[in-house]
This record gives sequence, structure tokens and C-alpha cells, in this order.
Amino acid sequence: RWDTSVLLVLADHSMDWSMTHRVISLTPVLEADPFLAGRVAIAQNGGADLLTFTGADSERVDAVDRMRELVRGVDGVLSVHTPDELRLGPRAGDLVAYCRAGWRFTDPKPWSNPIPGNHGHPATEPIPFFVSGGHPTVRTRNASSAAATTVDVAPTVGALFGLSDPEGGYDGEIRHEAFDTASLPV
Repeated sequence: RWDTSVLLVLADHSMDWSMTHRVISLTPVLEADPFLAGRVAIAQNGGADLLTFTGADSERVDAVDRMRELVRGVDGVLSVHTPDELRLGPRAGDLVAYCRAGWRFTDPKPWSNPIPGNHGHPATEPIPFFVSGGHPTVRTRNASSAAATTVDVAPTVGALFGLSDPEGGYDGEIRHEAFDTASLPV
């Protein structure tokens, strides 16, 4: 069976270790602003905070601009994006803030996230992605690739099975270096 097998090993994300003194709590910063106080909901995910303005829609543009300005100035914050910039859906809120490598978000209180490892930000984007097997399409000697991400899995598996690209194409890239491309189905 090995001669006809392809084995893929991967993870959904990698992890980033943060020190106990490198925590970011955006709640106090946003609550200290009279325009935003009591009107911002935060969902934290260790490496990312999702911020949603809960006030009147007529104030949303000004509120989001103010939130972005305040959050960008917080020590340990890497960047702030709209969900559209990251190609996220409408449930991602109004802004997504990423922390720097070695930091973590912990909202609403500084002790709310006691886990020293986190994910969900650019430092944790590369994943382990190994391709092995006895199938003729698999390179068996010292094949390696640049850092892979989860969006590379679907196009790689699609190429392996000879599937056509979906409408609009794939977001990721085929990890060609794992395969003898002459042996891939057309």
C-alpha cells in the first residue's frame, strides 16, 4: 500500500510563546476614552483581538478611526486591520489587532488570558506541512519548501488529485517542491 500512498502531516497553526510581562489589555485604553467607553466589545484570541463598536451606527466611522488610533499606540501591538483587509467575514467585528511576536492579548483584564502560548497573529502563520509516501508523485529525497500556510493545503491536494481550480482560484500556492511535477495528474 505504501507504493500508492501519499501522507500529509500538518497543523492548523503554529504557536508563539509570550512572557508574563508582555501582555496587552486594550480594555483600559478604550474605556479611558469618553467617546468609546462602554461601547466596544473585544474578543481576544491570544495573538489577535477583534474589536466591535457597539454604539450607534451613525458614529461607527468615527469610532473605528478612534479605536484604530488608540490601539496602534499600545506597546506590543503589531498592526490593526479592518476585516476586509484580511478577507474575513462580517463576524470579525470592526477591527482586528495583531500583537508582536512574544506578546499576547488578554482582555478584558490583564489576567484574563493566562496561557503563555498563543496563536492567531502573523508570527504563528507558518505551519508544519510534510508530504511523504511511496507514490511516484512524491519526492523521496530531501524535499523541503518555504514556509507553508494552511491556505496552501487545498491547492496542493487539488494538484495531487488533478482537480481543476475552483471558480476564483485558490488563495494559497501548490507546494510543488514536495512532488515530482511530471508525475502529477493533468
